[in-house]
Amino acid sequence: MPIHAPSTRTGQRTSAIGTKELAKVITDRLALFAAMSKRLGDKAKADLYRELHLLISSGVDPGTVFTVLAGARKDDQRKELYLSIRRSLAQGRSLSAALAAEGVFSKYEEQSVQVGEETGRLSEVFEELAENFDAKVELRRTLLSAFAYPLFVLCVTGAVVAFMLRVVVPMFSDVFHRSGAELPAITQFVVRMSAASGPALIMLGLLTVAAFIFYALVKDRPAVKHGVAWLVVRLPLVGTVYSRAQFARFYRAMASMLAAQLPLDRALALAADLVELYTLRLAILDIRERVLRGGHLHEACSAHDLFDGKDVAMIAVAEEVRQLDRMFLRLSEERAAEVKHRTAMMGSVLEPAMIVVIAVFVGTILVAMYLPMFKLSTAF
Repeated sequence: MPIHAPSTRTGQRTSAIGTKELAKVITDRLALFAAMSKRLGDKAKADLYRELHLLISSGVDPGTVFTVLAGARKDDQRKELYLSIRRSLAQGRSLSAALAAEGVFSKYEEQSVQVGEETGRLSEVFEELAENFDAKVELRRTLLSAFAYPLFVLCVTGAVVAFMLRVVVPMFSDVFHRSGAELPAITQFVVRMSAASGPALIMLGLLTVAAFIFYALVKDRPAVKHGVAWLVVRLPLVGTVYSRAQFARFYRAMASMLAAQLPLDRALALAADLVELYTLRLAILDIRERVLRGGHLHEACSAHDLFDGKDVAMIAVAEEVRQLDRMFLRLSEERAAEVKHRTAMMGSVLEPAMIVVIAVFVGTILVAMYLPMFKLSTAF
């Protein structure tokens, strides 16, 4: 019947559109998976840029460079990445365009390489990128070394306490129950904790999983990002170290990009993408807007309480003498040294504190269990 023909065509058209959208989603997911499989870590990028610096400064063209790098690798994802870049270069693309086509490198790296190609400073740009990623790796190792031990001790403490409450305490409580003796208050408290520990651990696990799922669903909301950043910065010991590390990363990136002769507004935009602290990222973007409106960099920085007054004064001097890249490098080194010092101090404080925490928990349970045993032995 004629009346059904339009609906049939509409259904076919809708089905075709749905098929195209599904194909696009699948294609995007495959492209994302391929990019992730070729992903390079910061240490691998530092090594790559150092090798590129050595070969480019020796007069080797980029196509030959990636042929050499691919030949030095075994059959792995990095070799495929280098071969793919070489094929892009053979097709007439510039090195920055070849890197961008892989989806592995950040905009900061791509634009730095592009500026190096335009200014003839490609070797220097690769050296600066290698130093930047080396500094990033070293900073991350410093933070991990500071937090790894306390977290390990905390996990071990939790496991030991859970084992004692679920296994050791019930064995003693059976003995106490058969004896019929009156238990001290501390022993009664520990026994009640042992009885409630099973449901409490299950509830704690469920709440932890629920919290992770909830955070994964809302983590991209600006209000949530702002709240998390506010909380992290104000954590005792950890907050100061984390914020200083973020500033060290920001200053280092600015030094590298300005040394590569990127315009100040482009450098600020790219540096904002590299910063993980959300409040600092918003401040950098606001500083960029103020600079684009004709304001001075140090005046824009002074409008935000995140920036230290000394840093603002140093940036003002660097602006006056046109040495912003060197000043940002110096500020980065100062912040990195401060992070190392604070992490060392934090480690020296946390280690004995964690030992005291373990002693208090384990000692309390042992005293609570053995105190009635002593009373029972004296009664006989």
